[in-house]
Amino acid sequence: LVGRHEQAADQVLAFAADTGGFTGFPPNGWALPTAAVLAQACAELAARDVRVEEWLPYVPPLRALLDAHPGDLVLAGWPTVLLGPAARFSGLLALAAGEPETALGHLRRAVRPAQHSPAQMARLRLDEARARSSSRSPAVRAKAGDLARTALTTAEELGMAAVARDCREFLRVSPVRP
Repeated sequence: LVGRHEQAADQVLAFAADTGGFTGFPPNGWALPTAAVLAQACAELAARDVRVEEWLPYVPPLRALLDAHPGDLVLAGWPTVLLGPAARFSGLLALAAGEPETALGHLRRAVRPAQHSPAQMARLRLDEARARSSSRSPAVRAKAGDLARTALTTAEELGMAAVARDCREFLRVSPVRP
């Protein structure tokens, strides 16, 4: 997204129009990685409240596609690039749809296929922190800051500049404090 959120929203909506509202992906093996990238874009747009009412109706077909692969890792490209567990992207869409408890369930399922990858776990911890901070339960929200700090430590150790930046931003604006 590189800060061009309006353009990203335009692209999400254009792709939705080209694919029958994300129900008609071509059968070439790119549907799952494409859905994962779109889920990430929707999560970023939701976090910044960019034209949510326009793209939110297209979230259910993306969720259905990702939910059909709960234990799978999403791979893309040649050579292959690990995008992460499909369940993570389902969680991002649930969070974008305003369903933090559903998001937490998906993110918990994403841990198993990602548990041996510190980079994936850093992303999952930040995602979980965001979901927890949106929960109505004070007990659930209470752990959000710790998760974001853990993700920040890992991101800094691994040189994950964008994830570290997002962790710092979350900790700066989140009402959750140590």
